[in-house]
Amino acid sequence: MKSATPGISYKGQVYPKPPDLASALGNTGVDVVSSPATIGYLEMACHHASDQFFDDGEASVGVGFDMQHVGAATPDLPVDVAAELIAVDGRRLTFAVEATQAGKQIMTGTHQRAVVDLARLMAGTSVPDAADTPVLLTGWTLKISDVEAVAAAGRKVAIARECRDRMAARRAVVDRYFRDNIPAYGLNTGLGVRATDMLSADEAAEFSTRMVRGRAQAIGQPLLVSTARAAMLVRLNTLLSGEAGASVAVADALLDALNGDVTPVIHATGSIGAGDLVVMAAVAHALMGEGEAFFDGERMPAADALRKAGLKPLTLGPKDGLVLCNNQAHSASFACLAARSARTLLDAANISAALVMEGFRANVSPFTSAAAGLRPQAGQVETAKAFRDLLDGSALMQDGAARRLQDPISLRSVIQTHGAVHAALDVLEAAIDVEINHAPDNPAVLLAEDRIVSTGNYHTPWLSQALDVTARTLAVLANDAVSRIHRLCTSEMSGLAPLLSSAATDRAGFGPLLKPVEALRANIFHLANPVPVVPSFNAVGVEDAATFTPLAASKLMQLCEQLSYLLAYELLAGAQALDLAAPDGVAPRLAEAHKQIRALSAFLDDDRPVGREVEAVACELVLMGGLAKQVYR
Repeated sequence: MKSATPGISYKGQVYPKPPDLASALGNTGVDVVSSPATIGYLEMACHHASDQFFDDGEASVGVGFDMQHVGAATPDLPVDVAAELIAVDGRRLTFAVEATQAGKQIMTGTHQRAVVDLARLMAGTSVPDAADTPVLLTGWTLKISDVEAVAAAGRKVAIARECRDRMAARRAVVDRYFRDNIPAYGLNTGLGVRATDMLSADEAAEFSTRMVRGRAQAIGQPLLVSTARAAMLVRLNTLLSGEAGASVAVADALLDALNGDVTPVIHATGSIGAGDLVVMAAVAHALMGEGEAFFDGERMPAADALRKAGLKPLTLGPKDGLVLCNNQAHSASFACLAARSARTLLDAANISAALVMEGFRANVSPFTSAAAGLRPQAGQVETAKAFRDLLDGSALMQDGAARRLQDPISLRSVIQTHGAVHAALDVLEAAIDVEINHAPDNPAVLLAEDRIVSTGNYHTPWLSQALDVTARTLAVLANDAVSRIHRLCTSEMSGLAPLLSSAATDRAGFGPLLKPVEALRANIFHLANPVPVVPSFNAVGVEDAATFTPLAASKLMQLCEQLSYLLAYELLAGAQALDLAAPDGVAPRLAEAHKQIRALSAFLDDDRPVGREVEAVACELVLMGGLAKQVYR
């Protein structure tokens, strides 16, 4: 990608066609240009503004937009579109956009595009047949991969046939408690410190709606649409066992919103991890037709989003407000997405470390099944096999190939370090599996006993601690990656040119890159600090504990982003070392890794800025999993 400077712009005209009208989308009689078509016009303008900066084989894809549809465009006049580049962040371009017709503003906002390698993008566009099949929810069989597919890829959802009957049977217990005025928390009593106060009949009938309005108090930036969809999906699945005692209508409303592309605007800050009450209240608020929601990527009043999707606002019955608010779906779903990112990064970390071994001509004897099995700590044996698979076919696997009898610990003990991450992720994923497939509700319905009981299942200390442990293991992995980069740059240790340079005295090589590498390590160490262990003083001491699980998940997500850059540096260093060492018999999988890296970043001969190349490797090969897909295909 060539250097792009803010200020470049494009202006043009588009003549609407019949397929561009809202009526073509099923909105009968509404013969105005639809929101998706207008967004498409503006995407086209952004593309024309930026295509002059693409190198051969590059293209741009839309990765985000924040637009307001403020007026209607008729089909009989052209739509004027304008785009101006206002920010450049690596390979991410941000545009200010505007669509007008006859001088009247139609749509305005910002649009982000990412510059990508076209061949690599198209190689990843084949969609498995399963993507066309809805994820079938049963209440007990949701997988972390399903959450990602529905949240990020927009896969549809269906409810197993038996679930509604199961919910209805348990809802009958709730109805009996309500009818007979039997005390049950949040059904006919107040909440928190007022849990012992009974509601009057009139108060109880309206309590679900009132509690949602009173608790939709989160602040800060809205969650990504994918993160919000993940929370909706997890809450829907955990309703289906019936123990929550929700109305079947609540499950259907969540299902219809997910499949209808209506996503509540959920502000990020407000949960302390003792249930996600304040954050999840936004879901109930939007389903009621209040608050805000995204529809077709446009942020709007929730009532408008529901109307555009052909959905009606949800009328909450007794306990339904509590069911939608007082749960841990935000914590559990955020943990899902963080765990998926961490697992993807672990695959990339194995490849980057193995590539360093080729360039360093390391001693791989610690990775044999016999050596690894002498002390089979959790994750170690599996990780040793992963390294043997990566190094299969390498000359290093032959006796006597290593340069040194014993390598530095960051190389020699990599299966122990990466194995710890593997083991921590196993624990985290097991904790997540429980959270997304079991009812977290308080109170809960026990059908066999025909009663409603108090629980503490909304509280998530184990999930919070599993997230923190995973972050700590990744910090150790990051530290060892920095050590390996330093070992490669130290000619006395690696046998290569100083600082992985081309050996000329006036070349800096990788020397200056060690500073951002160590800055990233400091960021990672900071993010690996555990969440605070402090008491809560909510509800006059009745709610006196917190887990801060959403904070733990958020920190892990941020850590993964920082680690992706660090691993990109290690991949570049490993590729540079391999070119300098030019060993015979490179493992085929690592030769493929080298090829993928070199497609984005050439050999560092003469000094040049490589920051944008690092960002491209981090995004396309590490975070998006592109490297592992190519290496293991």
